[in-house]
Amino acid sequence: MAKPRRNLTLDADVDELLGRVGNASDYLSRVIRERWREWTDALATLAARGWTRSEIYAACDALNGTWLVGPSRSPQAIALELHDAARFGALERHGANADTWGARVREVAESHEVTHALVAVVTEFWFSNAALESMLERLP
Repeated sequence: MAKPRRNLTLDADVDELLGRVGNASDYLSRVIRERWREWTDALATLAARGWTRSEIYAACDALNGTWLVGPSRSPQAIALELHDAARFGALERHGANADTWGARVREVAESHEVTHALVAVVTEFWFSNAALESMLERLP
């Protein structure tokens, strides 16, 4: 059975990098499958812990421009950025409950699992993943 084909336009630097990986089609397939699993599992983790669509959007807003790798990806660093969300209006912009936001910030500060999940979802949001946004719209 023939594999489906899709023609993509790549930036020159990405094309050069893909030229180094060997079989670019297999590489991209694996990367996309892994990222998909990561963010869907992450969204499920947040939903299971009761995060609302408004809280996740507020977190995406609060973490906009934050370098989400290295030391700045620690639970404490992410929690600090989230703590500032109320001060910068992210909660109001997205309709998140200010009374429960402090508990969310503490949850991130205390849980690597929640931090990892939130960073995965926020990263996909800022990558403009329409599938993620569609799934977010289904949350309460």
